[in-house]
Amino acid sequence: MPHLVIETSIKLSNEQMNKLLHDANSCLLESGLFNEEDIKSRLYSCQQSMVGLGKSDVQFMHMRLEIMQGRSAPTKQQLMANLNRTIEGLLRNWGINQCQVTTQLTDIPTSLYLKVVI
Repeated sequence: MPHLVIETSIKLSNEQMNKLLHDANSCLLESGLFNEEDIKSRLYSCQQSMVGLGKSDVQFMHMRLEIMQGRSAPTKQQLMANLNRTIEGLLRNWGINQCQVTTQLTDIPTSLYLKVVI
């Protein structure tokens, strides 16, 4: 844990996708809340998507972060803010301006999560 799932309407190169995942994982690691080997992330580029009624060029990037329960609201808010800031910086550096970047954090009850390392 954590699991980070990113969905985006932005067409990114393989290099950009790798950089985005690397920087997102680094952000999570730097929080001090997770061990490196526990951070799992993936990025999905939507083949077809629409914002509103499709009348604008606005794109989106939505991040779902799932973590084990037990952290305070301020800790979770800071984690989300840091993640959003990290991704926003990358997108701006790549010249992507009309994009909604959102983060959703979900607590997973420890009684409802099972992990086996083989």
